[in-house]
Amino acid sequence: MTSKAFCPAHITGFFSLPLKGKNYENDERMGSRGAGFSIDLGVKAEVEVGDEGWDIIVNGEKTSFMVVEKTVFNFAPGGTVSLETDLPFSQGFGLSGACALSAGMAVLDELGQNLDRALPAAHKAEMFCRTGMGDVLAQSKGGFEVRVKEGLPPNGEISVEEVEKDLVVAVAGSQLMTPDI
Repeated sequence: MTSKAFCPAHITGFFSLPLKGKNYENDERMGSRGAGFSIDLGVKAEVEVGDEGWDIIVNGEKTSFMVVEKTVFNFAPGGTVSLETDLPFSQGFGLSGACALSAGMAVLDELGQNLDRALPAAHKAEMFCRTGMGDVLAQSKGGFEVRVKEGLPPNGEISVEEVEKDLVVAVAGSQLMTPDI
């Protein structure tokens, strides 16, 4: 049996890292302040829970993807995660977070467990891997968001407004890795 989940892409307008240089590993208090918005495009995950070890497949290619692996290992020892992305990686769409969060939700759905557990697991994985510093919280809420205080609630604070506007998104330039920002 398989389970599926979707997570929207997220575009950050601006952000700051108030605790830059601190140890970000496995800490729900870490993250960024800033603002951005989620869009209708994103990542679809399909998961089949199995035995030992995880196989990660992204857009049809088997790969190693640490942020996804660190997320799903919280819930099951192994299986297969198939991810399909609507947008390219490393272009500011928060796809690493979307992959982690959608994979986590699909695993939990497959196991019949509370999907809310996916957010802290994906957030901690992103902090550890430094692939995004607040995307998964924003993606879990949708709409236009302002991350007022870094971290996950109750430590962090986020304000969200629904926005129904058409948007054109373009990719310009080469890849930009989050740790390089």
